[in-house]
Amino acid sequence: MASPIVREAAAPRLHRSGTRIVFAWPLVEVGAFDCWPGDERWRRENHVDEGHVIAFPGTAVEIVQEGHHPVVADANRIVLYNRDQSYRRGLVSRAGDHCTYLVVAPELLEELATAGVAPIREPDRRPFATPAAPIDRVEHLEQRTLLRAMTSGQPVDRLELQERLVGLVTRVLRQAFGALPARRGQRAGTELEHRRIVEATRASLAADLGRPRSLDQVANQVGVSVFHLSRVFRERAGMSLHAYRDELRLRSSLPEVIDGSRALTEVALDHGYASPSHFTDRFRARYGVAPSELRARVGRSARF
Repeated sequence: MASPIVREAAAPRLHRSGTRIVFAWPLVEVGAFDCWPGDERWRRENHVDEGHVIAFPGTAVEIVQEGHHPVVADANRIVLYNRDQSYRRGLVSRAGDHCTYLVVAPELLEELATAGVAPIREPDRRPFATPAAPIDRVEHLEQRTLLRAMTSGQPVDRLELQERLVGLVTRVLRQAFGALPARRGQRAGTELEHRRIVEATRASLAADLGRPRSLDQVANQVGVSVFHLSRVFRERAGMSLHAYRDELRLRSSLPEVIDGSRALTEVALDHGYASPSHFTDRFRARYGVAPSELRARVGRSARF
């Protein structure tokens, strides 16, 4: 059976890859990472040296952590790395691998475990037992607006940023560990096959968000029937393929909506919406505000 990951030809490397620290604080450090197609890190094993990391993908990428099954990281999920974790990345989006990340200190993780926020047993060594978990739209928007506040060049209140960061870590980990399903009684082979189907579907949907897709096309690409795909994906992802893609499109549009450098009409069409009005309706339904209003708010202040 074909690989579940949609491999695309690497685009010319036009930008510099690397990591930049956005906000330094011993308890939670904030960084941004860019790895463009063509970078040698796609061809070798990578290693997490910074500490325990919560990553917020900005583009879809396959992540294969040592000791875990492959996952497709996209804007609907967080990726969790323990310190000293080895992993490899696979190209899904032609844009490469771009994410915001938090390096969380063991002492903060220990406090969260003591408070019952998450079942973290080894906060110093290996606090995260899973490589990826869902994140809801509220926390996704919070991490995007926090990043904007830190990089806007406007004065920021360090106390406020620190409080918001601790709150973000707390809520994200509570969601992540609370959302992990217990799948007792399911045969190992079935579990592996269902995981493959869902990860292959995530990759298929994320590879080109602007391209119209049919259920038949996705099912053929994943190698299962339409009925089986719909049932397994809804059961394990908690939503339909259409809802998942719509959520992914909206979250992927946020950086350009907030940044303000491109016309909203272009943003809407590039993310697969038939018209700016359709994009506005879907955006308002998800975030309670029109994209133009959110852009104006963020332009007036680094806070949302």
